[in-house]
Amino acid sequence: AIGGGAGLVAASDLVVGSHDLKIGFPEVHRGLIAALITCLIRRQLSDRQTRQIILLGQHVPAQRARELGLIDYVCPADQLLQRAVELAHEICTGAPDAVTRSKRLLDDVSPRPIVEELSRALAYHLSSRTSLEAVEGIAAFRAKRAPRWGSRTE
Repeated sequence: AIGGGAGLVAASDLVVGSHDLKIGFPEVHRGLIAALITCLIRRQLSDRQTRQIILLGQHVPAQRARELGLIDYVCPADQLLQRAVELAHEICTGAPDAVTRSKRLLDDVSPRPIVEELSRALAYHLSSRTSLEAVEGIAAFRAKRAPRWGSRTE
């Protein structure tokens, strides 16, 4: 689960991953900002852990992702669907409206409403998408070469 796939992981209520799962946020290596994803993982991880994952842009193996809280359960790949269905079934045994209101409450009691955080992050995301670094980072990725950042200021 790299980039956008990692974002889907971060946006999920519960995550089941296989033992060989790797989660990565490589945006800084592409001249981009993992802005929207950062809003989501900041709610799951400590500030220090979030900074490490976002700034280093490394792949996080399954067990470490579990220790950090990026994923909830680790199991063999052939048991992923079964475990996910078990968890979904367990959630569905709760009262539907109570589950919905509980999810809403979890968002509302955060320091900032998620809609506000995502709106602010979108501005960062859009500005990074149009930067010279993004053009170079994406070109380098496509060409399978190291980026040539040039000047560190823009």
